[in-house]
Amino acid sequence: MKKIVFVFVVALLSGCQGKDEPVLSINLPLTIVKGYGPFVPGLSFLVKEYTSTDPAGADWVKTYLSIRGIPAKWRSVSKSIIWLNSRQLVYQNYVLGNITSGKYRNLQESWQWQPDELKLSKKPIKCYVYVIWGINSEGNWMAMVDTNNNFDFSDEKAFYPEIMDFKKNASSTLNERIVKYQIYQNNQIVEAEIPIVIKQINANQFGYNFPQYAKVELIQNGKKHELVVVPSALTCADFEKAGILEMTGSKQNKVIEDSELIEIEQYITIGGLLGTKYKNKGVDLFTNTLQVEGIPSDVVVYSTQAGYQFQPFSAEEFFTKKTISLESLKGKYVFIDFWGTWCRGCVEEIPNLVALYKGLDKSRFEFVGIVAGDTS
Repeated sequence: MKKIVFVFVVALLSGCQGKDEPVLSINLPLTIVKGYGPFVPGLSFLVKEYTSTDPAGADWVKTYLSIRGIPAKWRSVSKSIIWLNSRQLVYQNYVLGNITSGKYRNLQESWQWQPDELKLSKKPIKCYVYVIWGINSEGNWMAMVDTNNNFDFSDEKAFYPEIMDFKKNASSTLNERIVKYQIYQNNQIVEAEIPIVIKQINANQFGYNFPQYAKVELIQNGKKHELVVVPSALTCADFEKAGILEMTGSKQNKVIEDSELIEIEQYITIGGLLGTKYKNKGVDLFTNTLQVEGIPSDVVVYSTQAGYQFQPFSAEEFFTKKTISLESLKGKYVFIDFWGTWCRGCVEEIPNLVALYKGLDKSRFEFVGIVAGDTS
């Protein structure tokens, strides 16, 4: 039996252009739309507050705030702080000394975040909301949301969280609560509101999402194009990982999956196949705008995004040290697998890829494995 040889290139490729990319940066004002719309909501887990003895979360203990008004008859009570703007929360706690400089640097690296302190408030703001859940005297799970952000649950109404069933009630907003919080925009602390839904996932696991997205208008050649801006699975209040999509006629009155959205640093073509390409640069909360970059028509776009050419590369093969390039594989279907030894799922998938490769015509197909994040 012929032994399979995987080609491992120690590199990580990202989208780029065929020449220096002259771009037109555009900031499009956001208009918030309440509800899930045509999008499929997911759930983020409610995470219990860590303790000082928990090595996984000891760094966060000083960021927690005291709350009161927990129902006396509840048992197995848990509390969680939901971040409505993660970067602002981290920054203000760093300024307060609740997060060490080392932890602050680590977060910047892991988030690939370079803080712009001119767009962040040094004064602490309420960029979070507290939620509690527990078992009442009748033996049923109940939850409460600190909607007015006063750290007191005695003025809040408890509710029975709806049990999540993605086939039946994924888009249900039963027990929706409106949370008052604060954002920092244009050098001012601004009062804001956001809807939140809490659901029960299993026996003692709870999750949340935010029934809202945004719309923007892009004017191209005198014609208005409506784009939607959707946080990942509607679980992110600060639009940090927002995808975009043009709401053309074909997308009206249909369910839109998260996978259909154009992610940050990906490209969207406005105005049909021969329209103008734009790169999604994400939402700037400070100006409350979506940032896009127009790509000139004569620029060749390379990207890992579906429908685009893969970036040409030439690198040294890991075992034989021979040079391998995309050009040398011209005429073949090339499967490129990004993986790493630190990625358990990637490693577990390798036997399946081996089995698949063995059954393919090697004159027509080639597999290339690109190692990401490994140093040796």
